[in-house]
Amino acid sequence: MNIQLAQSSLTTVRPIFMPMYDWREVSPVTRSLETALEKAILDRFGSSGMSFEMWPTDGTFEDRWMDNGLVLSQVCSHSFVTYLSGKVSLVLTPHYSAQGCIGPKIGSYVLVNRESKIRDLESLRGGVAAISGQGGRSDHLALIDAILPLVEEGTFFSHIIETGAPLKAMRAVVEGRADVCCLDAVSWAMAKAYRPDVSSKLIAVTPTRALPGLPWVTAGARTAAEVECIRDAAISVLSDPKMEPVLDKLFISGFSILEAQDYSPVAEANADIFKLGMVI
Repeated sequence: MNIQLAQSSLTTVRPIFMPMYDWREVSPVTRSLETALEKAILDRFGSSGMSFEMWPTDGTFEDRWMDNGLVLSQVCSHSFVTYLSGKVSLVLTPHYSAQGCIGPKIGSYVLVNRESKIRDLESLRGGVAAISGQGGRSDHLALIDAILPLVEEGTFFSHIIETGAPLKAMRAVVEGRADVCCLDAVSWAMAKAYRPDVSSKLIAVTPTRALPGLPWVTAGARTAAEVECIRDAAISVLSDPKMEPVLDKLFISGFSILEAQDYSPVAEANADIFKLGMVI
């Protein structure tokens, strides 16, 4: 399939933005993926006069995802089913080769210090959890989801510390500032591949259930024809044998074309947690 779009409302648009697994160690290959996607999309919109305009330097991820100029980005699945619902259009969901990933679904791992005596969830009661940030599906919410059956009177951990990044959450556990952290399967695979200095000091206590993974999306104002062109361009990149070295380093192994309703398990899992409030 090779879809071309001669006429489009898209003229000035934002560069491709793939932030979710953009670790420093894989930043060059992430840029290569973004560049390949931009070229493929421009090829399909070439006669429409599309041009890329740089992102504002002071915006957040959330600002970018809500921008009407968004052409393609990867977003958190929690964000997709909450404040981005109806405001972005689903393009595709990548598959990952990391252990704990099944097709478009991604699980997480509950991690503790290898030198600690903790080897089950019950032993974490009253401990300190390290998370990247509040509301992240793959770390904060996945961790709460895992301990939810053990929660009594709305509490489990003594408190939670926010570190701002998965690697910093892992370091908090390694350094003894926290007892546990939780990483999705892709981040854990990256940590083992690219940061063994940290990951080798941690051990997985248990996996969490796999849920639909982090989708690639475009702005919700896109027409159906525009979304199909963007999807076709993305598929061409993910299917290009020349891209295999890049995709392998990012653990990308395929894709699925899902509908928004396929993400209902994420919303349902979140609802179970929010019934108790943001449990700590």
